[in-house]
Amino acid sequence: MPSFSDIERLVEWARENDVKITVKFVGYPYRLHIYKLIRAVDARDRFVSWSKAFGPKQPHQVLETFPVEKIQVEYPTGEVKEFRRLRELLNIVLRGK
Repeated sequence: MPSFSDIERLVEWARENDVKITVKFVGYPYRLHIYKLIRAVDARDRFVSWSKAFGPKQPHQVLETFPVEKIQVEYPTGEVKEFRRLRELLNIVLRGK
């Protein structure tokens, strides 16, 4: 399971590389979006309040609680990569440092 520090590293990497990360959960209408900040978005990619989407959970708790369907990473070049597990993305992020 991802730790709070793992999520901090992921946000830092996204900021440094101008990357947008969207985590879609199985059977859940809200997504976790990481770009410059960590935000909650609905199925139409509109920002919604964190408490409406995930209640009092912190981002790392959301990633522990909800099963991940896919993680979409959009690079500034327009290239999009998909991952099935957060650990796959974290391995890339940690290797790059």
